[in-house]
Amino acid sequence: MENKKELLDNLFEEWQDRQKAEPEETWNKTKGYTQHITREKFCFDGIIDEETFEKQKLKVLFISNESNDDTNGPGGNRCEEFKRYFNDGIEDWGGKLKERACALYQVVSNNYSVPINKVAKNFAFMNLNKRAGRRDVGDAKHIEAYVENYKDLIKKEIEIIDPDIIIWVSAKTFDMDLHYKYLGATKKDGKVYFNGKVPIIRMWHTSATKSKYRRLGKFDNQNLDKLATKLSDELEKYDLNPTR
Repeated sequence: MENKKELLDNLFEEWQDRQKAEPEETWNKTKGYTQHITREKFCFDGIIDEETFEKQKLKVLFISNESNDDTNGPGGNRCEEFKRYFNDGIEDWGGKLKERACALYQVVSNNYSVPINKVAKNFAFMNLNKRAGRRDVGDAKHIEAYVENYKDLIKKEIEIIDPDIIIWVSAKTFDMDLHYKYLGATKKDGKVYFNGKVPIIRMWHTSATKSKYRRLGKFDNQNLDKLATKLSDELEKYDLNPTR
């Protein structure tokens, strides 16, 4: 029986083949305002460390829009980048995505007893747009075009990861209803679910800064602490707040 990594590897091979053969009309929509990315550019992602992930009481998947990498390079590997962060604790990205995703995971697990980087193997992380984009997603129409074109593969990746909870770290694309339109999400009692059972939590982007939001009191950095408060509030709506 194939493990999840093998299933994801096979999925990503098919995904890359589809990207390379993307018709010109579709490519003109999915590339957005990027200047340098190519059809075949592909950023690998998924489960950071399968053995660790499967041991977690609550398996968490973060879904983000795209990497900020408008170059013609190969695209990178999010899993390897999180593993390096686990080992060295160096957060060298301007948007602090690795640090903040780990901090948000600590909110879900209600465990702040270890350094932030030491939970970097505990969860899964995926981008909707596997190529890349610019620093600002703009109107995000290119992301919607990409999700529409690759919806079957995006949904399959989520199903292989098989999370207990999804943290959608982009209020913008969440509010565009991409999960409803293309990924089969449903709403019940004001709450959103993937495949009818997995909560999808609407969350700010990890680089968001909010001057007036209150603090949770768990992190010294005020922006990070406010992100933590926001997630705690959103979890409360689903009766998933571990501190209550």
